[in-house]
Order: sequence, then C-alpha cells, then structure tokens
Amino acid sequence: MKRTIKILSFISLAITLVAPVMVWQGLLDPATNKRILAFAMLLWFATAPWWMNRKELENDNPVKPA
Repeated sequence: MKRTIKILSFISLAITLVAPVMVWQGLLDPATNKRILAFAMLLWFATAPWWMNRKELENDNPVKPA
C-alpha cells in the first residue's frame, strides 16, 4: 500500500513538470493545464503525508546532533 501511494505521489509530481512543458510546446491549452495541475496538486497533498514521515528520516541518520 505504501509503495502504491509513493508511486501516485511521484506521478503527480511528474504531471506538474510535464503539463507546463506541453503548454509551452502548444500541445495543451492553458485552461486544461490549470485543471491538470489542480488535480496533480490535490493528488500530491492527498498521498505525500502518508509516506513522508520525519521519524523514519531521523532514525536513518546514525549520527546524533550535538
């Protein structure tokens, strides 16, 4: 489950990079771009908190701060 959520969140980040490039190339109109970016933003904010955990990041660091 966590892996699926990670994949979805990275797909949403990829969408936020690809969609504006498609507008720049003339393959996508700006109104559609806004809807796509809104969807990607909602997908990111819905999925990222489930797999981004600070406690895991702190436990991965073997050096303790002074």
